[in-house]
Formats: sequence, structure tokens, C-alpha cells
Amino acid sequence: MNGCRVWEPLGISCFLVTDPDAADIVVDYYYDTTCQEAAKNDLFGSCGQQGGVWINTARECRESMDDSIYWDWLTQLIAHEIGHLLIISDIPSFCGVGIMNPTIERFQDYTPLEAITDLDRQACHSGDGKYLFGVELDCGVERVDTYGQPPDECSTEVIEAEPTTISLWFKEETIAWTDEVLAGCAWWRQMQISCGVAPSQDAADVIIRKSDQYCTGMGAVTFRDKTLGGRYAINIPEPCESESAEAASKKIERVAAHEIGHVLGVDHVPFFCADASMNPSGKPDRTCLTSADINAWRERFPR
Repeated sequence: MNGCRVWEPLGISCFLVTDPDAADIVVDYYYDTTCQEAAKNDLFGSCGQQGGVWINTARECRESMDDSIYWDWLTQLIAHEIGHLLIISDIPSFCGVGIMNPTIERFQDYTPLEAITDLDRQACHSGDGKYLFGVELDCGVERVDTYGQPPDECSTEVIEAEPTTISLWFKEETIAWTDEVLAGCAWWRQMQISCGVAPSQDAADVIIRKSDQYCTGMGAVTFRDKTLGGRYAINIPEPCESESAEAASKKIERVAAHEIGHVLGVDHVPFFCADASMNPSGKPDRTCLTSADINAWRERFPR
């Protein structure tokens, strides 16, 4: 309950019910003997429930904590998972301290947070101000308008990493986009990443397809497709008819760079942290990776 009360400043209140079928969130005991997963949530529910939060309270996984820190840590952990159930995104560690920073325990002199921070309030906007059950959230801060700011500078940093080539297969309707997608992949060359065209679909790591989403609607999406044996598929929406050929070309390159970042395992950089390629609300004049993209990649591949 203390973990849930952390979100009271945003207009969220919690109470207990005796009937699990009447609950919005079902809290259950989750025991992970490997101690690799402290907690998780499931927006789609489990065993017919509307949704759930599983919490690993295995004491042996936190032997180094005395009782006072342990319970405070557990409160913070529950608050983080409930934040996700409010459709609030993670805050990358390089952005700063917040309940929604999943790596906060790595910070020097770590002590559990007892309240949300300004970064958590900014992250509140990532769900368009609505949480899972339709209640409007009062984030308490103004939304950051990334479109009103100049794009962040390109990073020239080169990472020492094992060279990796990603093979792509273009479905017939996307063959005309080959050059743009390959150019988007080239944004990641600083991490020793390159892309090539596979000789066949079966030999490809990633399948490039046209999305059925309207040009101005939902953007591209990257996911592991079971019909492709678990390989990645990138669905890219066709450019709008009103866009010039040059604008459409740059848009596909920019979108491809973002989606290939996801293939590499790189998460979104929240809009309020930086104007990066991995910012899902990136501006149309973005042409390269920024230091925030580099840091997001480092979080995926820590050295």
C-alpha cells in the first residue's frame, strides 16, 4: 500500500478489496530462485485476472539489506511496477533519479526513494495523461515540447565493440526503400554495426515490411514475429502522399534508424530526457545519433 501511495500526488488512490475479481490490480507472491527478477507486472492479466503485479520478496535475494532498508526498497519496487500499470515508462539511468528508473540501485550511495521526483512527473506524460483504467493523471508539471527545441548535436564518439552485421530481407512492397533503410542502419556504425541485404528471406535476421497503419497514424513497429521463427520484423508505414520525395526518403531513413536500434535491444529515450534518435517523438530534422543514443546503447551493452 505504501508503494501505491507514492502516486497519490498524481491523483491516484488505492484501497483493498476482498474479491479478486473486483480488483484492478492483483498482487501475488512471485518467487524467483535466481534472484534475477525483483518484480514484474502483466498488463494483460494472468489466469483470467484483469492485471497483476508479481513481487519477489525472497529475503535471501537481498541479504545485504537490513530490515529498514529492505522494506523501503520493497516499497520503491512496488511503486515502480504500479507506475508501469499507470502506463508510465522507464527513465534511463543516465537521465537521473526517479521511482521509474529501473537501475536506480546502481547509483552510488543508493537509498530507496520515498516519493516521486520531477523526472517521474515528466514520465507521467509518456502515457498521454491516461492510465490503464482511463483515469486522468495530474502529472504536476508541464509537458516538455521537444518540437520547440533545436535537435541535439550529433555524437562523434566511436565505441570499441565486436563488429556485427545485420542481414535484412525486404518484402516486395518495400524494395523501393532499401537505400533509405540501409542508410538508417548506418547511423549505428559508431557501434561497429552494419547492415546488408540477405540473399533470401530465410537467411535474413530482420524482415522489412510495409505497415498497414496510415501514414500519419501509429509509427513503425519492431517485434519478434512467431511466423518468422521468432526473428525480428520491422513494419514501416508508407509515407504520406502529401510528402515530397525528399521528405519521405529522410523520414524512412530516420524511422529505420530508430527501429534498428530496437533490433539491437536499445530502449526508448523519453521525450523529456533528450532529442535522440531513440526518442519516439523525435523531430523530422533528426539526422544522426546523439550522446543520449550512445548512453542508451551502453545500458543495453554495459562494459
